[in-house]
Amino acid sequence: MTNFYGWASLGENGKAKGGKPGNQNGKELKIAPWYDFGQSHTIRFKSLSRGRKCAKIMKALCLSKKIGYAMDTRFMLYDVCEKYDWNWKVIKKMIKNETFPLVNTDCSSLVSVAVNLSYGKIKLGRYITTGSIIDECRKMDKHFIILETGHPKKTHKGDMEVKKYKHVIMNV
Repeated sequence: MTNFYGWASLGENGKAKGGKPGNQNGKELKIAPWYDFGQSHTIRFKSLSRGRKCAKIMKALCLSKKIGYAMDTRFMLYDVCEKYDWNWKVIKKMIKNETFPLVNTDCSSLVSVAVNLSYGKIKLGRYITTGSIIDECRKMDKHFIILETGHPKKTHKGDMEVKKYKHVIMNV
């Protein structure tokens, strides 16, 4: 069985910065089979049910044409979700009804948003990056396990595979 992962990648302009809000070309956020980008760690939810919930949220976010990629405007998605108090039911309805605003994000901010929406409150802060996500999740050992491998033999929904300072993807 193939595992699929969700992530944010380059903007519609082929660059990390300067893209318009929203998924302009359908490739800015994506769901695709696992690929090797040199992952060094896996962040796993201790609660498998929380991991599954987060994976469903991540999948819905990645499928929305309202969410695009640009590092210079990466906080747009985070800020909208925070405005609605991390209420997934409200956000999900807005996405479904296409009333969600056009926004941008990047890979680490997207993962932060999915995690926060799965808890209904802030667990990962606004300034999480691929350089800090492993250490921040390690501090929350009540919620996460950090595996010192980039792609474990047995994967779980919600697993976040990271290459520090480069990229993060989530098993959806």
